[in-house]
Amino acid sequence: MLDIQILRNNPGEVADRLATRGFSVVLAHPERNAEVQASLELLKPLADAGVLVQLTAASVDGRLGKHAQICAHDLLGAGLAHLLASDAHASSVRATGLTAAAEAIRYPELADWLTREVPARLLAGEPLSLRPERRRSQRLTVPWRA
Repeated sequence: MLDIQILRNNPGEVADRLATRGFSVVLAHPERNAEVQASLELLKPLADAGVLVQLTAASVDGRLGKHAQICAHDLLGAGLAHLLASDAHASSVRATGLTAAAEAIRYPELADWLTREVPARLLAGEPLSLRPERRRSQRLTVPWRA
């Protein structure tokens, strides 16, 4: 798991070096980065290189502010998010809040894929399953943008 600061200078090279050594590369909480908030396109080359994007639950449900929440939902809508995690490090540091974040996504199949299926496949060393397709009636939007 890497922070976007580590990947900033030469993201493709870092991701390639780790992947050739058999590591899955997970980018932690990019929705909290001001540059990513300004341009989701920064993550496209990383995702194309196989980097998985992990969103913080507190960003998705709004506990980390409006900018992080909007960016998290935009990443979900763009198909650039692969994991949803607490980033709590320990329950004494920060509440985990995965249930509230999964509900904020408003798409149970996607929430399950982000919180259960993808992590299980990563731990088992298996390829990821396809991201669940969204039905037209299912909107991935931030509540005040709906």
